[in-house]
Amino acid sequence: MMFYASVAGQYMEAPISWHEMRKAPLVAALVADPNTTQANANNAQNIIARATPYGGSCILQATSAGVTTYVTGYRAWLDAEI
Repeated sequence: MMFYASVAGQYMEAPISWHEMRKAPLVAALVADPNTTQANANNAQNIIARATPYGGSCILQATSAGVTTYVTGYRAWLDAEI
């Protein structure tokens, strides 16, 4: 995801999906993927939210105004144990 933020705090939300789970998973904090050297958060904060058994939303929020904002090379663990 990438977007131009005209004001700090502006955000973009995109749907994501995963294999069906038995319940909505708990989502761990995003961490840099150890399998890539591309982990970069350019003026952005990124979270996975609105988790359901089928998917959720990736929310990217700008930390400053007037910049192209993106996050790449991160991953999060999903836990749906009952």
